[in-house]
Amino acid sequence: MKRIGGNVEAVIQTRTVLTDGIGEQSETWTLAKKVKGFLDYAGGQGNIRNYGTKLEESSYIFICDYTDLGVDARNSRMVINGKVYEVLEIDNPMEMNEHLEIQLKYLGVA
Repeated sequence: MKRIGGNVEAVIQTRTVLTDGIGEQSETWTLAKKVKGFLDYAGGQGNIRNYGTKLEESSYIFICDYTDLGVDARNSRMVINGKVYEVLEIDNPMEMNEHLEIQLKYLGVA
């Protein structure tokens, strides 16, 4: 199997929401996995259409070798070079288990 490798290390985090005794919630982010890959700019502001599918404001894509991330995209974020990205979708193209394409939305600096 050909490996993608990469020039950027990304930290994938998952969100945990804790509720205290009086019902107040606090949010924490914990390390799920570290992956190495390539970060690419996918387009400008607004929505992007990819093969007829509308991706909500996806502005970046992270491509890496296939690995079981063990995370739910709806509850995850990535930190890359001190910048935070919301994970919109994690795609394993054609279920071939060769690489992952992770659609991201830039949120700001960590």
